[in-house]
Amino acid sequence: MNIKVTSVSAALAVFASVASAQQQGSAQNGQQGSLPTGIAGIYNLGASGLLESYLSNEPFGIAQTRIGVARAVTGVAHGGGPTSGYDTSPISGIGDFHALKVISPDSFIRFSTEYVDTSGGGSIVKVDAQTYRFDAQYVKFFDPSTMVAFGAFYENTDINNIGVAELSYGGWGLRADALKQFNQNWGVSGRIEYMFGGTDINLPISPTAAIIQKQDDDRLYIQSELVGRFDSSDLNWVPNGWVLNPIFGALYQKSWIEATADNFGNVSSGVNGPTEEYSTIWAKARISKQLAPGTWSPKATLGFEHELTNSLDEYLDEPTYGVVGLGVTYLTKSGGYFDVTYSGRLGLNGIREQNGITIAFTQTF
Repeated sequence: MNIKVTSVSAALAVFASVASAQQQGSAQNGQQGSLPTGIAGIYNLGASGLLESYLSNEPFGIAQTRIGVARAVTGVAHGGGPTSGYDTSPISGIGDFHALKVISPDSFIRFSTEYVDTSGGGSIVKVDAQTYRFDAQYVKFFDPSTMVAFGAFYENTDINNIGVAELSYGGWGLRADALKQFNQNWGVSGRIEYMFGGTDINLPISPTAAIIQKQDDDRLYIQSELVGRFDSSDLNWVPNGWVLNPIFGALYQKSWIEATADNFGNVSSGVNGPTEEYSTIWAKARISKQLAPGTWSPKATLGFEHELTNSLDEYLDEPTYGVVGLGVTYLTKSGGYFDVTYSGRLGLNGIREQNGITIAFTQTF
């Protein structure tokens, strides 16, 4: 279970500020448009909000949280526990670090690492988890409006279903991303990854005995967002110096859980069969103050999410959520980017709630 509630804006923000300054200087010298493709692309896609969509793990992490907790609840219910009365309210603390290395005028290498510590909350089932993830990608700009990236990642999560079982879920995978800006107001992001994962389960059944099982647990994840950008020149009710980003997104995940025998010879796969599916859509509006080096920029988000498919909703039927976010960002004069964000989701049925605080730092070199 990978629990991430994070929204990291423009990890390449320092290049955006450099590009902005260079553009101003180039305009004065009649050399507008002479920026390298990669720098111009970072500035363009960063200003549009598409880079934030690329770098953020928020939708991905929310999905892993809901699936992971639902697995725990379903396992308890199918194992003789209550069949009703479940609710969950995990709280996560997230630490992110992103680094970007320039390797040519139109390409970069991106490294990122993330640690998530989650304290479970709920009426019957409580799940604590610690997640580590490391990504490395090659990033290529074909023009200032088009970017692709591909690479690999490693992920591991230690899970404690308190008083029930301990699990470890981990593995490595491949990831690809694409960004395309259509015009000055709209663009789209896409992400696909496949993880070759495995789960180790330790389920105590007495003070001296436990059920132990190992199984492959592969995962396909697909996500896309349509991101808009509007300022006061587009909409007169947007305050001067602020940017409005309407965001419409969707994701789909499918997991394949291997059927294996435990140490007592009993064969099983997942808590609800050999495959699981999850999909959701969302609509959000984010407003933020435009960034400038040496200044703080507040931001706020409001929206909703709705689950379309959830193979594990038998005991946690909570398809629709309200979304709220508050944060502040700081762009240092030396090229660092600091971000603190609170993000919360409240199920409209009052069954599920998720809250998280992210502290992120980005550096380019």
